[in-house]
Amino acid sequence: MTHRIVLALDVGTALGWAVQRADGSVESGQVELSKGNRQGVRLHAFRVWLVDQLTRLGEIDTIIWEHAFRQPGAANEVHHNLVGVLLDFAERNRIIDYHSVDVKALKGFATGNGNADKDAMVAAARAAGYPVRSHDEADAVHLLRYEVSGRRVADLPRLHEARRKRQQQAKRRRAANQNQKATAA
Repeated sequence: MTHRIVLALDVGTALGWAVQRADGSVESGQVELSKGNRQGVRLHAFRVWLVDQLTRLGEIDTIIWEHAFRQPGAANEVHHNLVGVLLDFAERNRIIDYHSVDVKALKGFATGNGNADKDAMVAAARAAGYPVRSHDEADAVHLLRYEVSGRRVADLPRLHEARRKRQQQAKRRRAANQNQKATAA
């Protein structure tokens, strides 16, 4: 039986990764994208690492990563710049199945608690039979399990509904702010 080749990434300067190969075997690890280097050097190192993975695997069918938001300080900028490199890599290499997973959805899948801490994520990965060495690697393993399980597809209607509600709330807030400005003027 041939499986999809899935690359799961916990994107950051400590890059957690997990891969399901065509034979169904799984490997995972962590790569340090040096914090001391300028951001351009870090982004280049990530691009080189991605190309090495594509060369090593032969092809990649799906790329999945954790959608991190509300990160403090420069971590947010670093994360989004790395995701930009990832998206460019996917498009240049005609990998059309790429997507992110909400942090709470991933934690809920892995531990049953959408607010689980890093230790709980590591413990859940180990309990599932993966000898992870860091929370970044554990997140990548859970991303891979989430994708392979079909859970992402099952969660899509719920996630779309949640997105629609957030958009409606934002629209109401903008309207309320405009009304306040109009009455204040």
